[in-house]
Amino acid sequence: MNLELKNKVAILTGASRGIGKSIAQTLSAEGMNLTLAARSPLDEFSASLPTVCLPLSIDMRHADSAARVVDATLEKFGALDLVVNNAGAILDVDGGATRTL
Repeated sequence: MNLELKNKVAILTGASRGIGKSIAQTLSAEGMNLTLAARSPLDEFSASLPTVCLPLSIDMRHADSAARVVDATLEKFGALDLVVNNAGAILDVDGGATRTL
């Protein structure tokens, strides 16, 4: 499939597993350069993709994380065309704390 994404740049949060990992593989196969963000290490996964990737181990629950991811993306690629916010959070009803999925 050709989605005309070659040389475009995307940020993808929650990129280390599941849907996020699949989205990263699909966008990279379409030619997108990616900033991959997740709490888990992403170096090995990002190296396996066919396009240029910036792996960031970052916890999106922190207030400054989104700005840091955007800044790093613009510094690395000089552009930003797409954001896929796949990181999520749920409420832990037992303790009332929020945790990232």
